This record gives sequence, structure tokens and C-alpha cells, in this order.
Amino acid sequence: MNGKWVTQSAWGDMEQYWSKPVGNNMMCTYRCVKNKRIIFYQFMVIEQTDKGPVMYLRHFGPGSVGWEEKDKPWEYPLMFLEPNHARFERKDRKTALTFRRTTGDTLRVILERQDEEGRWVEDVFDYRLSNEAK
Repeated sequence: MNGKWVTQSAWGDMEQYWSKPVGNNMMCTYRCVKNKRIIFYQFMVIEQTDKGPVMYLRHFGPGSVGWEEKDKPWEYPLMFLEPNHARFERKDRKTALTFRRTTGDTLRVILERQDEEGRWVEDVFDYRLSNEAK
């Protein structure tokens, strides 16, 4: 997953920077920009814990204002891992993230979430490896 990944969607222009694993962790920065204005940022880390890998995620609005409480990042334990395919589910089961490397230069990220009425919605984002990362 390491590298700079970019895509465009109805949400805006999105990019993710995943680091190479070092020690027991990986990290990612993300941003979504629409009409040349920031919509939101994310900071994610995947850490090896006693219970297995867990992705911790935080959202930030413009001005780096955090959405989550200071000591409560969203926790997504790893549900399964196969070559080029990983799924993380939030502990409260309100969202899930699936990462699938479909080719060497493409990464599909699927966000499953509940909408305002409690219905499940699936957002699919097809990222490509940026030329900057090659």
C-alpha cells in the first residue's frame, strides 16, 4: 500500500500517502479537496497490538480542527488479510474499510457506512499510484 495514491470522485480530489512499514506500524495522511478548498483530512496508522493489527483513524477539518475526542480515535481491527487485500471494521460496526490492490498501479478502497437513516451505503474509490511515487 505504500506510495502516493490519487483519485477524483464526487467527494472531491483525494490523495493518500502510505508509508512503508517500519517496526510495528504504517502511517497514512489523506486529504480531500473540492473546488480548490480543503474538505477534510485524515491521519491513519496501522499498529500491531496484542490482539493483532489495528488501524486508528482521526479526521480533521480546515485549520486542523479534530473531529474525534482527544483520546478516542476510531479503531478498526483487522478482520482479514490476504495478499493485496485487507479489511478493517470499526469496533462499533458503523463503518468498515477494505483495501484491495487490484494491479500494481491501482488501489480500490471501499468505505461501508451507515447513512443518516441507518441504511448501509458503499462508497468505492479507485485510486491510482501517482507518477510522483514511481
